[in-house]
This record gives sequence, structure tokens and C-alpha cells, in this order.
Amino acid sequence: MVYVNNVERGQPEIYVVLEEAQIGVRIRESYALDIDRLSNYQESMGMLDVTLSVPPQYGVRPDGDKTKEQEQRRYYNLPK
Repeated sequence: MVYVNNVERGQPEIYVVLEEAQIGVRIRESYALDIDRLSNYQESMGMLDVTLSVPPQYGVRPDGDKTKEQEQRRYYNLPK
């Protein structure tokens, strides 16, 4: 099941949750120009911040440290 919060025009933040996988995504406009009022454009241009939330069972560290991953690859002779 996928959950998406109610999105309305001009809303700067969207949450998406993949329920079974327990993965969450937050997409937020950090800077935006509202050009929706101009006749040639139908969307706003801006920069997006994307935040990904992953539970511990996936083995992803918040700081991105892959020290243990390298040890396991070396131990089991796995390719990089």
C-alpha cells in the first residue's frame, strides 16, 4: 500500500509512505518561483529537498558510513 498525503495546489510538501516496505519519502520545495500565473507555464520551478526514511533492518546508516559493508564484502569475497 502506498500512502500520499492530500496534495493541494501550492502545497510545498508531500509525504509518500510505502507501508509494507516501511520506507518514507518527503519531498519539499526549498525555493520556488510561482509561475503558475503566467500563461505559458503550468507548474512552478524550484529546488526540491528529498528526505528518505529507511528502517534499520535495511542496514543503511544515517551518516552513510559503509565500514561494515566493506568488511562483509571482503569476508565473503563479494564484488564491489
